[in-house]
Amino acid sequence: MSETTFLILSLIAGAVTLISVYGAIKKDRKFFLLGLFLYSFIVVPNELMGYFETGEMVHLMTAGLWAIQFVIAFPVKTSYDSSNKAAYMLVKKMLLSIIVINLCGISLAFNVEALPNYFAMFHGIFCGLSTLLIVKFHQGEVVAK
Repeated sequence: MSETTFLILSLIAGAVTLISVYGAIKKDRKFFLLGLFLYSFIVVPNELMGYFETGEMVHLMTAGLWAIQFVIAFPVKTSYDSSNKAAYMLVKKMLLSIIVINLCGISLAFNVEALPNYFAMFHGIFCGLSTLLIVKFHQGEVVAK
């Protein structure tokens, strides 16, 4: 990929990461998930193209991981409160899955030669936001609307 392509993808990735940051700050689940969803929407097709060009399994595995995040983060308008224990447990599992997926993204950014290291920053932000939300759930500060 060219340097220009990486710059364009970086700007788009930065914008969708900011959407998730906004959602976490405002405690708005829809924006948090929208940013994750759109980020996954960038990664999956890009990695599939990489797989079809090179045949390297790392591209297919990466596309698979972010396809999982794509499904998990699909914004749904369902609301619930802290009395729905099953929904709260599922949210915590979802956030843990997002953390694991983005920890893999950090590792890939630092270990795949073709990727710029600064891509790890976006994944680190998603990990940090997810960790913050788990902490806030345990403290009872987050009510999903």
